[in-house]
Amino acid sequence: MFKKSVYIFIILLCFVSCTSKEKESMTVNIVDGVTLYNGVERRYFEICDGKEGEIKVSLLKESGTFGLKVSSLDNPSYIPYIGSDCPEYFVVNLKESGEYEAIITAENYKGTFMLEFSEK
Repeated sequence: MFKKSVYIFIILLCFVSCTSKEKESMTVNIVDGVTLYNGVERRYFEICDGKEGEIKVSLLKESGTFGLKVSSLDNPSYIPYIGSDCPEYFVVNLKESGEYEAIITAENYKGTFMLEFSEK
């Protein structure tokens, strides 16, 4: 009985660790000369006290979906941007100092994207 419980635990542990890694990584492939993105990527930014910041986002989309969520790690209720039908170019203004997380999600996204952070 003990061996059976240990095997079940190991299988469950493997399943949980494998699925969480899959959800938290971005795979990048080249298909017909175009980059194909799938998965999740996290990026972190920090703004000094008394300053503001911005993230300039540029997309060159051929197909698929691209989503972005930008949130403050210091103030979880402050979410400057969340969207999945993003325009080709937009700016996310960050009005509070502190640390931020940008979560990029892509599903069969063919094209390119760029996030450029600056403090002002």
